[in-house]
Amino acid sequence: MVRLLGRGARLAVVTNAKDYKTDEERQASVSEVLTFLSELGFAATELDLRPYFDQPNDWAAYFNDYDGVWLAGGNTFVLRRALDAAGLSGPLTELVRSGGLRYGGESAGAIMATPGLTGVQYGDDPDVLPEGYAAPTPWQGLALVETYLVPHFSSNWDGAAEMVVALEADGKPYRTLTDDQAFVVEDERMERLG
Repeated sequence: MVRLLGRGARLAVVTNAKDYKTDEERQASVSEVLTFLSELGFAATELDLRPYFDQPNDWAAYFNDYDGVWLAGGNTFVLRRALDAAGLSGPLTELVRSGGLRYGGESAGAIMATPGLTGVQYGDDPDVLPEGYAAPTPWQGLALVETYLVPHFSSNWDGAAEMVVALEADGKPYRTLTDDQAFVVEDERMERLG
């Protein structure tokens, strides 16, 4: 992201994948993400989607003030529900595909860029419903990339190995990512770094 956007770029940081945590745990986790991005040289601002749930929002106008969006990690299903409840899924996909906004994410945020959430249930509980969230369980990603991403491979995330098994059983293309790797898509070029 630093290479693509440059230092000083303005990032809206969607933190709702952390909404299943206690308020104290959530705040500590959000602070950690914002500090990390700020230390990389970004002007990072939290975008908590909860105040935007179930109301009309002009997301294209909102993101005029930003160069990129970063989707933080946490529970992937909670993140997907938040994007849908705030009406951000479609506009975000359009902004990224049109080149009007750069997309980055970690863990759940990386998974969200893929076509779907196949196998994610082995690491993230799909039935978690924080206050203000609604069922049903979402299974679609934003489909910004055609391949599925498996984060935390060879790490302490229990779901990675089982996610690979599920993706292989369904014949879906995937890339594994360790905690030291990144998957970069720029124009038609796709590259795993690290």
